[in-house]
Amino acid sequence: MKVAHISTYDYGGAGSAALLLDQYCKSQGFDSTLYVKEVARESTSVRLTRRWNWGADFARKCLAKLTRLFVDKNFLFYGLFDRYFELPDEVWIDKLKDKDVIFIYWISTFTTLTQLARVLSSFPTKVVYVVNFDMAHMTGGCHYSFGCAQFSTGCQSCPNVFLPVFRHLIQRGNMDKTIAVSSLKARTLSFTPFVQAQANQSSVKFIANYLFNLPVSISEFRPVVSAHNRTIFIGAYAPEDKRKGFDLLCRVLLSVSESQDDDTDNMPITLLFPLGTHVPSYITDRYLIEFYPYAKNNVDLNAVYNRASLFLNTSLDDSGPVMVLQAMLAGLPVVSHRIGYAADMVRDDENGILVDYLDVDGFADGVLRILAKWNVNSELRKRIHNDACAFSSSLPKFSDYIIDEQ
Repeated sequence: MKVAHISTYDYGGAGSAALLLDQYCKSQGFDSTLYVKEVARESTSVRLTRRWNWGADFARKCLAKLTRLFVDKNFLFYGLFDRYFELPDEVWIDKLKDKDVIFIYWISTFTTLTQLARVLSSFPTKVVYVVNFDMAHMTGGCHYSFGCAQFSTGCQSCPNVFLPVFRHLIQRGNMDKTIAVSSLKARTLSFTPFVQAQANQSSVKFIANYLFNLPVSISEFRPVVSAHNRTIFIGAYAPEDKRKGFDLLCRVLLSVSESQDDDTDNMPITLLFPLGTHVPSYITDRYLIEFYPYAKNNVDLNAVYNRASLFLNTSLDDSGPVMVLQAMLAGLPVVSHRIGYAADMVRDDENGILVDYLDVDGFADGVLRILAKWNVNSELRKRIHNDACAFSSSLPKFSDYIIDEQ
């Protein structure tokens, strides 16, 4: 059985997940290859690039900068001009002609759904899945909807651009994907019901929208300490990425600092950030800050989770993040918006707290409630770990979609 995975990167959020699934397929005995535009160091992925063309690269960068002038950056319209930067069809024919199952992740500036539909039209027996690590394949280009429902009606009149020409490009992009998905007879795979619901609502009609279990190791992410402390593992640490909600995080932390009762435990709250994160002085003046180095493996990362008693997720829109699943496997209660994993896994006031969108006071109250009134001991941590394990085991294995379709 030969399996192909196609992703722009094999690093970063979606790229790392694509690499994880490629490695998982290999571990299950499948002949699996991950094709990418850019690879991480010491990667086994196959990098596919065109012959260097300074003119084309310059044009792409100019188009991207031009787009940024007229499209809200939050919505990440990376794919509006991707059709002009596809690799030659012959490259994809050569790589995919002998594959049985093909998984498509986020793809940008080296192929498109339209190109893959054109190439694979000569190989109608191949099984094709689109894996939803964001919403790029269901919209006219944006990766996350931020509550916008236009993706359910074909992005007919995008509210996030300022010129009719870009609205036309976005609408055309959505239609191109609709046609390509129909030609590919593609199914989608989503790793939470929250994301699956978005696929069900999309105007891009896939053959079927399935769930799968992202194979995060339940043996490597687990509780290893029992003492409750006032330490928060911070999920947002990139101020330049507005989607991750760093500004919201800072507002929440200021509110927490101002809302603490004088007669509660005076032990200071500690915040865990990755090494190299720039934390504003108005936060460092109010909290103890601990930085952890880049985790080289899951065991190291699990040890960092276990230094905390709470995971705080202020992402404004997200299909996961995977850190929510990892945190709960490590036994941490979660405070989060109702998105991604949190929407499906958190039972309010039992293993975490769900907060209304952009509700600073709600976030602050949730943080203080858990740190001051919950006892995040070995018993609660084990229960949260078991909740996460039960959720994961309730979903079909990724490998099932290779075996069952043959």
